[in-house]
Amino acid sequence: MINHTLPKNWQIKTLGEVCEILDNMRKPINADEREQRLKKAENKFPYYGATGQVGYIDDYLCDFEAILLGEDGAPFLESMKNKAYIVSGKYWVNNHAHILKTKENIANNKFICHFLNILDYTPYVSGTTRLKLNQSSMKQIKIPLPPLETQKAIVEKLENAFAHIDEAMRHLRAVQTNIPRLKSSLLHCAFSGKLTESQNQSHEAQTLKSVIGEKGEFEREEGATLPFEPPHPLIKTEIPQGWEVKTLGEIFLIERGGSPRPIKEYLTNDENGINWIKIGDTKDISKYIFTTAQKIKLEGKKYSRFVEVGDLILSNSMSFGKPYIMKTTGCIHDGWVVLRQSKKVIDEEFAYYILISNEIYAEFNRLATGSTVKNLNIDRIKQIKIPLPPLATQKLIVQILESKFTHLDNLAQF
Repeated sequence: MINHTLPKNWQIKTLGEVCEILDNMRKPINADEREQRLKKAENKFPYYGATGQVGYIDDYLCDFEAILLGEDGAPFLESMKNKAYIVSGKYWVNNHAHILKTKENIANNKFICHFLNILDYTPYVSGTTRLKLNQSSMKQIKIPLPPLETQKAIVEKLENAFAHIDEAMRHLRAVQTNIPRLKSSLLHCAFSGKLTESQNQSHEAQTLKSVIGEKGEFEREEGATLPFEPPHPLIKTEIPQGWEVKTLGEIFLIERGGSPRPIKEYLTNDENGINWIKIGDTKDISKYIFTTAQKIKLEGKKYSRFVEVGDLILSNSMSFGKPYIMKTTGCIHDGWVVLRQSKKVIDEEFAYYILISNEIYAEFNRLATGSTVKNLNIDRIKQIKIPLPPLATQKLIVQILESKFTHLDNLAQF
């Protein structure tokens, strides 16, 4: 419905006044006739139905440019990009699509098509189980119609704007495709000190660096170089002053989970039971574990590995090498490894981001044993080296990563 004042020289016209409606001119052919048509070379043209190109030839062969508009089904009430679209050349149309041919010197095909694609069809459709737009209703659709030259100018501006939108969407899709790589690059910058370089420079930090080699840690004067083989891909030849390199074993008490046997005897529906954390309770879209599907009761029985809020657990079987941060207490079965701090030297969020980095995951894979189900030996996990900045820097890195990851995740939702 048109409820606003139109510009000068614009008119209100009905669709029946500006278009010839040429659909439903013949009855649908039967299956045998359709098969014969498909075998003939003359029928090798596109064929269209109510919602676009369809898989059969049914009704009417056209050889002129026209607007196709679906007769029934979802296009009228759901958000679809093209309820109406323009076709040209020779093509077949079945009896479920309206064929609209604009009258010369009155309306522009593209102008009418753009209008039909923003129209609310609710007042014009009928039916309960299957909505339908019949010819008589369609002819009554009101259209705000400017002079023909104005229609052409509007179409030109619209198509220019749409071209820019399509180009922007193409770039967005390219970014979305590269989001995993961008996240990996951010993590690499974070743990080499590059992510916080600007912050360091703004505080006029000293440029004296610490380097770690196979023979231990030492300091060098500014400008001096000493090549060596880094102990881990995350650790470059230089790390910022004040950073250290520690093994996971130096930072965490690392233990494997345990499962009381037979587990069925320990499961309980009691609300006072202990959360029982299985691999299947976790989701890749989250980095936290807040609750679990089942509980166990362990009073006076064999003890399973207990975990607390803030502990990191690492999957050691099906979803191999995936870390999670505990936001609840519970017990973990033997498909998990728990990394717990006795003294706070690493922020758990910072540790999480290190553990999901490609370099650490590659290290997990290199150290894992087993052909069918991968398994990480605790002693090997303890030897993995990571860069460790001061806690304040860790929190700053987490803050930057969270902000940038959120932005990338938002882009992925478009």
